[in-house]
Amino acid sequence: MIELNDYYHDRGIVKYNVFFLSEHTSGIEKTSSERNRVIADREKMSEELIFEIIDFSIYKNKKISIQLDIKDIEGNFLDDYVGFVSGYDEGFIYLDDVAVPITQIRNVLELETKSWYRKKS
Repeated sequence: MIELNDYYHDRGIVKYNVFFLSEHTSGIEKTSSERNRVIADREKMSEELIFEIIDFSIYKNKKISIQLDIKDIEGNFLDDYVGFVSGYDEGFIYLDDVAVPITQIRNVLELETKSWYRKKS
């Protein structure tokens, strides 16, 4: 008598790899790239220069990017806070209603915005 297991070689998990959806594999790749991303440190600015850029961004309604002087466990800087300045007081800058502590700010960048129209020359 012939038993099936003598002639059939099971490939194990390999046979199920075709069932992974492309969305699943792209999600895995995205989280892996986010985990391995390193944010470069920018030059530490003086408080005067920080407020000069912030005041200009309020006046011209420009979007800014704020890098905090805080690192994560692995020694990398945290993601920047990006948005429009809605105001500030003696302790915080309010960026789209998120309070950012002034004493923790390392660098502020004014972001370029693209116009939705083209000027004729």
